[in-house]
Amino acid sequence: MKTIPMRRLLPAVLLAAIGLSSSFAAPPVAGLTAEQNQWLAKAERHEKAGWIYLHIEGAPHARGFQHGYLLAAEIAAGIRAMRADWEYETAMEWTWLQEQAAAMFTANIDEENLAELDGIVAGLQAAGVASSRPELIAYNAFLELSWYWWPQELQKIKDGHAPPSPIRGPQSPAASPRRC
Repeated sequence: MKTIPMRRLLPAVLLAAIGLSSSFAAPPVAGLTAEQNQWLAKAERHEKAGWIYLHIEGAPHARGFQHGYLLAAEIAAGIRAMRADWEYETAMEWTWLQEQAAAMFTANIDEENLAELDGIVAGLQAAGVASSRPELIAYNAFLELSWYWWPQELQKIKDGHAPPSPIRGPQSPAASPRRC
């Protein structure tokens, strides 16, 4: 059997490794800008043992875009579930909660996180999921809003101390919320 000298084998192995690694790079996505494709080229999503691992990097807006684009299906499903839960448990519109959450929290969120939220919205939209900054704020603050803020707000509504609010259908807020 003939042996191959190491000095000839090493360059061949390195060239093969470079060729393979470039073949695994994410191809550009049609419909995205060159900048958005550059952002996605730096990001990675993989699943292992039922967990989703996400690597994002760059400026806040770029990180947000990567996050929103790569997790669009999961974020959309989470928002749908929380929206359905909110509207069922409270008989109040999801858009009303978004307005309340944005009014309460936006001024207290630093610029970097706001830029990242805006990037997530842009990534979601690029992936075909309609959303907004107020919706993501409500989604992120859902537990605090539904468990801590809503019971107090409901009491104000019942006592007539809160301004009229959008109510779903012909119903009024329940006399005592089931879990909120």
